[in-house]
Amino acid sequence: IQAANSDTGLRTQQGTIYGRQTEASIEYLGIQYAKVIRWKPPIDLASEKFANGSYHAVSFGPCCLQPKTADYIPNQNEECLYLNIYKPIIPSNSSLLPVLVWIHGGAHNHGCSSEAIPLIFNGTNIIAHSPSGQPVIVVTLNYRLGVLADMFLNELVDEDPQWPTAGNYMYLDMLSALRWIRRNIRDYGGDANSVTIFGQSAGGLSVTDLGAVKGSAGLYRTAISESGLGSPGTSSSYYNISSALNASNSVVQRLHCDYEDRQRLLACIRNASFDDLLHAYGSRYTRPIIENYFFPLYPPLAISSGQYNNVSLIMGNNDYEQPICFEHPLMTSSEALTKIAATFSPERSP
Repeated sequence: IQAANSDTGLRTQQGTIYGRQTEASIEYLGIQYAKVIRWKPPIDLASEKFANGSYHAVSFGPCCLQPKTADYIPNQNEECLYLNIYKPIIPSNSSLLPVLVWIHGGAHNHGCSSEAIPLIFNGTNIIAHSPSGQPVIVVTLNYRLGVLADMFLNELVDEDPQWPTAGNYMYLDMLSALRWIRRNIRDYGGDANSVTIFGQSAGGLSVTDLGAVKGSAGLYRTAISESGLGSPGTSSSYYNISSALNASNSVVQRLHCDYEDRQRLLACIRNASFDDLLHAYGSRYTRPIIENYFFPLYPPLAISSGQYNNVSLIMGNNDYEQPICFEHPLMTSSEALTKIAATFSPERSP
């Protein structure tokens, strides 16, 4: 890998950006797409200029805060909304390229675009193995996780009349990244009208859910959900408003922040350390929230009622993703479809 030099400097709307070059790609790493305020929608940076007119994008931004796991997760910070662009080395006069946007898994509780050694979500690998004559641009991104992603309180709902809901901050972050891509990817040779989002496990669930949330229409054309069909992916993987309130209020109580005064309560939880938040959150699952404003319908119901984005949607499982693959190795495609249909029965919606 070569460090940034004049050959990899690229003029963009935001300023000149310098990446690092591999045999197959130029990598632009650690581009901040939004700023974070705890339990508020992200602040888009899609139109912001680089400080001093340039940016050396040669290392990853920090990962989002998360509990410790066996996976290697590098530097973490609450200010973690960064994306990475992997651009193939092709003639500068080439046509605009399709864009693949990867959303990592991890139960919406852990994971990062830069996790593991060697790097597991390496866009250069996709570029290097793309079919001849079919180059693509790959984007990977971070989004908020766990207790910082699904807090839902009446105090948060009432805080901002312009955003009368709470929770689902991971999906708000993903939309912010897609808006950044929509505005800026042409500068990197990408076609903003040919964006495919794809992800695995919780990333696969996210890919499916985004088609049912407010503000997502027009940001992508195709979605590929890998192993997002099982659990998570059934109706039990979501909170309704009541269950979300119960879960979040329990966090507030464990933090001893359950004041009657709204401002005092919000200040208390926003000033809490992440370790204290983790302890109060416990080991429960992080869940998307079906509420009345941003995410109003369980995705199968949104699809059946015509309230889902008009996009191409591919859904499937990766080989050996779940133990069921070993329990039923001879399952036929018709048997699999029957199982999927039973899993996604509308009667199981929240």
